[in-house]
Amino acid sequence: MGTIVTEGKKRLTSDLVLFIVLISSVLSCRTNKSPIIQTAVGNYYLIKNPPQDKELLKKMIGNFVHQRMKQHKDMSYEYFYRYSSNTSYFIDHKPDPGGHSSFEFDNYDEDKIATFGLFKCEKDTTKQLGELRFFNQWGNYYQPDTLFNPCK
Repeated sequence: MGTIVTEGKKRLTSDLVLFIVLISSVLSCRTNKSPIIQTAVGNYYLIKNPPQDKELLKKMIGNFVHQRMKQHKDMSYEYFYRYSSNTSYFIDHKPDPGGHSSFEFDNYDEDKIATFGLFKCEKDTTKQLGELRFFNQWGNYYQPDTLFNPCK
């Protein structure tokens, strides 16, 4: 009888571990559905399938910017656009303002998502204020949405 109970516990434990691994995989896939892609223009990024939920998008951009700040101390502005047939051009090409056709980010206002700016505080220039502003369906650009490390 003890052997049957032990085997049952082992089976339950292995099933539970398998379940946790499967759930983790599913959640991981769901959070990676919106990759942030570097363009040929250093501080411009494309977001594939941006989440409709503003809080998820804010968290995603916030985490991305936080990682970039660790690597690049001289960061000032970062621009985020929706990945589309128009903006995908910039993955391998720099903006081209000339001729009969021009390819510039400013031509695609409908694909703007957000900007992140990093500024020195006036009273203490050793501290920095980060400001996230959303466009279009995610917010009003003229009202900063999120402040990181507000100046005091």
